[in-house]
Amino acid sequence: MRFRRLRWLLVQVLAFGLAISLIFADYQRFLDAPLDVPADGQVLEVKPGMGIADITRRLQQQPGLSRPALYLKAYAQLNGLALRLKAGEYALSPGMTPRALIERIVAGRVIQYPLTVVEGWTFRQLRQALTRHPKLAQTLHGLSDAEVMARLGLPGEYPEGRFLPDTYHFPAGFTDEAFLRRALTAMDQRLAEIWQRRAPDLPLDNPYQVMILASIVEKETGLP
Repeated sequence: MRFRRLRWLLVQVLAFGLAISLIFADYQRFLDAPLDVPADGQVLEVKPGMGIADITRRLQQQPGLSRPALYLKAYAQLNGLALRLKAGEYALSPGMTPRALIERIVAGRVIQYPLTVVEGWTFRQLRQALTRHPKLAQTLHGLSDAEVMARLGLPGEYPEGRFLPDTYHFPAGFTDEAFLRRALTAMDQRLAEIWQRRAPDLPLDNPYQVMILASIVEKETGLP
């Protein structure tokens, strides 16, 4: 009788061990198997306050992404990643694995959207471009140009020519004010570089006079 019990116990232990091994193997395959993402990709939005359970539910709602949610939760929790998830919009591309997706969300590698400030744009044209961009959060609507400049810490300053023409990248939800601050800082840095390389006998007192002079020359000659 005792031998039978021991044998039965051994069978149960072996069966349990086999089950655990199979589950773990399936878990590893899931983590490293490509997600079923369409050829043109998909966007996963992680909103502020969302946890790993919310993310797995959202993944299951997307076509082709309904693999076992338990495995994804387990991976995030066992590796201490569940509380390190960052909000934003994330690009899902063909071939991406669940492991790579979670690591991308933890790293905060969100989609960066472009907007080009075109050379020669007026401040009005720049503001119109900001208003039209679907991924920018609008915080300056209804403010005059003077009020916008005051918000940027430059009360009474003329806005034309203060923002560096360039292509800028930003995540969804970036504000129009933050965009202007970035372009303003970029122009300040560019002017500072030019000022450092100026001719010693140049009859100008500060970098902004260089900007004003360049603007006058551009208008008079038509040169960019």
